Amino acid sequence: MTLFGINLNLNTRIIDNQKDLSSVLTEKILKRKDEREKFQIFLNSKLDDGITVFESICNKAKETSEQNNDEVPNEILVNFVTNKLKQVDLYKQLTRQIIEEINPEFALLHKKIDKEKFDGKVPFGYPNANKLAEGLLQAKIKDSITNQTRLDYLTENKIEEKIREMTREMFFAINNGSKDKQILQFLNIRFELLSQKSIEETKSDKVKRILLDSIINGTKVTIYHPKCMRFCYPNGDSLEIIDHIGDHTIKTKDGNDYFLPGEDQHLSQLSEIKKILETNGVNVSFVVLVMDQDLDNCFPRDGGGIISPENITKAESDGKIYYSKLKEILAKKGINVLTQTEYFNNAGQLGEYQKKKNERISSLKKGNLIKENFVEERVNYFYESKRKIFKNPPNRDFARLRVILEMASMLSLDILSDIETNSILIAENIFSMKGLIARGNIPSIFFDLSS
Repeated sequence: MTLFGINLNLNTRIIDNQKDLSSVLTEKILKRKDEREKFQIFLNSKLDDGITVFESICNKAKETSEQNNDEVPNEILVNFVTNKLKQVDLYKQLTRQIIEEINPEFALLHKKIDKEKFDGKVPFGYPNANKLAEGLLQAKIKDSITNQTRLDYLTENKIEEKIREMTREMFFAINNGSKDKQILQFLNIRFELLSQKSIEETKSDKVKRILLDSIINGTKVTIYHPKCMRFCYPNGDSLEIIDHIGDHTIKTKDGNDYFLPGEDQHLSQLSEIKKILETNGVNVSFVVLVMDQDLDNCFPRDGGGIISPENITKAESDGKIYYSKLKEILAKKGINVLTQTEYFNNAGQLGEYQKKKNERISSLKKGNLIKENFVEERVNYFYESKRKIFKNPPNRDFARLRVILEMASMLSLDILSDIETNSILIAENIFSMKGLIARGNIPSIFFDLSS
């Protein structure tokens, strides 16, 4: 916008001759010079795509502001522009310019002030002229507010919000004994993780302590990722477990094509997370657990009158092929792949897992452990979704038992924290999964692995 011939470019830099916005916000948030210096090193560090952390924060903030249609009261936007003008001393300059236009004789007073020759005598009419000038400037600012001003305000707020979030992460690292390089490594990890889509954490402090302990002391961290197999239902009268990671299309009961996208992106994200952790000093063992018991949880050997025993046998065979291919693919990326049953058996905990699962099945059948409305919501979903898919859909009793078995399996994954003390679980941010895994002892990170 233009005020009295002075062009003000209100973007993420706000005004061309303003201090770097990262420095302005860092000084606003961090009081100590040494803390600001540490944090600036982090903000100026380069990411894999070549831009700095701060540039990434700005880009994301701008993108989010443009996507959302958040309203901002005009008064707040006027204050926003006013404060920006004051930060670079332009507000004072503009006020003086207006005062001199009201009465050119006041220019002499301003020159005396600039040369430090002001004798303390304020000319008659100057206070009123100053008050009038501020009113005129505020009116001019108000008239100059545009949608771009709103976007600039929202963008800077989001930038500041992210910087405050990351300074809290820095203080966590400092307060838990980390030094300069370790602080930067921790901040890099936390920034990358917290930038993931739909990120949510349970027992967040425990997640951070485990990562920080590995950075400082080299302690091994086991990252678990429960990997569900891909089920589909050709023609609405059979079950198929897809035996590869690529795109797949089937015919539905109505004769339409149903497309399932491949898992390349999913697996790439897992590999990227491993790389982020290792690059920043975490001693990580990454384990993908193929949830081989899902098949029996959802479709028992008798098929429940829906799937034939022969179909179940074929699905089991395809599941083993999928497991073998996944193991081969991820081995090249340094990620271990085992079936859930295999892993617990190797750890000597298969019996304990089954015991936990059976106890929870019993509790769930009695209406205990989890609120009934949550269980019923999952039963409804299973029942209604299968009605849409199958020509001969299951009844509600079948649906309820399948849901209870699935829930008990998820709840019993908390045994992983008994097998490896310094362990973190990474899973899809799916409501049904998150709500169950989060109840256990293992700290967990949930985010969208589909994009």
